[in-house]
Amino acid sequence: MATRKGELMTVEKKGRIMVPKEFRGNFLGKLMLTVGRECLILLTEEEWNKSVGGKLSGLTGLELRRTERVLLSSTFEVEIDNQGRISIPDTLIRHASLNPEEKAVVIKTNNRLEIWNKEKWAVEKRRRDGSRRCFCIDEEAADTREEKGSYILRT
Repeated sequence: MATRKGELMTVEKKGRIMVPKEFRGNFLGKLMLTVGRECLILLTEEEWNKSVGGKLSGLTGLELRRTERVLLSSTFEVEIDNQGRISIPDTLIRHASLNPEEKAVVIKTNNRLEIWNKEKWAVEKRRRDGSRRCFCIDEEAADTREEKGSYILRT
C-alpha cells in the first residue's frame, strides 16, 4: 500500500499558514507565492525564475507584456517566519478559496508546495484518481491517531 501525505493546516485569521516541518528544509530564504489553477504555489526564488523563464521565453510584444502583468501581479515574495509560517496576501486567499480559521491542505510536489482549499483538493484528487481510492481529509474520518490532521491517500 503506497501512501502519499499532505498536511491539513489552519489558515490563521491574519492570513498566515504553517508550512509543515517536514517540508521546510527545501524552502529556505526568499520564496515566491503565486497562483495555480485552483490553488497557491510556493516555490524557491530559483525555481520560480526557471518556471517564469520557461513560460515567457517564446512570447514577444503584447503577448509577453500581458503575460508578465498577470504573472507578476499575482506573485508575492514571502519567507518562512521563526514559527514556521508564511503570510498569504488577501488576493491569493480569495483566489484559492481559503477560509481564515479553517483547514487547508498543504502538499509537496517535486519542487514546490501547493496550498489547497480542502474541498477543492478532494475534488481534484477524485478527478485525477477516480473512485478507487480513499480520501481521508477529515479528522473524524482518520483511521488512526497518527492520521489526524493529515490528508492520507491510500492506494
